[in-house]
Amino acid sequence: MSALRLAAVKALALALVALLCAAPATSHAQTYLRTAVKIEDIGNVLQNYYRAPLPGDQIAGVVQLALVNGLAETRPKRLALIAFMAGLIAEDPATLDPLASVFAKLPGDQPHRLIRAVLYSGRPDWQDQIARLKTLWPDKVAEIERLAATGGRAVYTLKRDGQPEVLDMNWAFFGATGRREPVMALIEALGDLRATDPDALMLAHAARLSLATQAMQHDRVYDIILRAQWGSYGDHLRSIIVAANSKDVTRFKADADAAIQAATEGKPVPVPADLQASTARTSRKR
Repeated sequence: MSALRLAAVKALALALVALLCAAPATSHAQTYLRTAVKIEDIGNVLQNYYRAPLPGDQIAGVVQLALVNGLAETRPKRLALIAFMAGLIAEDPATLDPLASVFAKLPGDQPHRLIRAVLYSGRPDWQDQIARLKTLWPDKVAEIERLAATGGRAVYTLKRDGQPEVLDMNWAFFGATGRREPVMALIEALGDLRATDPDALMLAHAARLSLATQAMQHDRVYDIILRAQWGSYGDHLRSIIVAANSKDVTRFKADADAAIQAATEGKPVPVPADLQASTARTSRKR
């Protein structure tokens, strides 16, 4: 793995959920559509939306406020915002109209983000939502049909192929919906803590750290992990529960650092200490 790639992966492992925790660098407040949410509160609104949903036009105003204040400047942030909107549409397709009103006014390919959000919503009637979008945007029918040709697929079913954006996309979808599926998708990533592929391994460490961090902040995440500990990833999840209860992820960060260092030096990547016992048991069974 190149030094540049390792640096990028390390940044991923130690600085998670960029969109949901970001604070825009601006000092003035603005109001869009019918929302009075302050710029500095956007991250909190997106992360905790499932706890206190807003009317469709108000959350569309929050999305617009995020867009004009730089919360979609980079690819990871754009994809996270798309995943958040996918969650909004998954929960209530009525939010499509006010969101379409916002994106219709944006230049370039920015309206494509809403089309992708429909496709990532996981709704069984996603084709109906695409048809609605074509009605709202008659001048963009060809673009809509081109993107929709790839089909609809929920955020939490996206392939874990070592792409760090998948992590933030799942948390963004969770922030919008509070659903179990995106949390379980990240729990499944923990299976790669023993992987030999560096990308998969680092994503697994990032998922481990983010699950513990989110479990501290969201009772719903904690409860999902608590129930899932009796399944396939029990050893992984019990260590996350301990970290969440103690509100200390220092060891997880150290494990990620050790894995990155070993990968840099071309050495075998160490298994986290709290998983070594289960690894030994599995080896003996063979």
